[in-house]
Amino acid sequence: MTKDQIVFRTYFNKQFEAHNHDLFGTIIWWRNHGKYIFMNHEDVFTAYKNLSVEEVNQVICEILLPF
Repeated sequence: MTKDQIVFRTYFNKQFEAHNHDLFGTIIWWRNHGKYIFMNHEDVFTAYKNLSVEEVNQVICEILLPF
């Protein structure tokens, strides 16, 4: 995994756990809180913007693999 994927994975996984492992709830939260992420977690926002769709999907697959 790239450095950006690791940054994204760490934050996304925290949100996934905060949303009781609800993938759709986490994705909706992510879409609705882009400004919050940008303002409070610029490193995460930048890492996410640097990733391709395939790289984001790879991170989400890794998070979901245990399920």
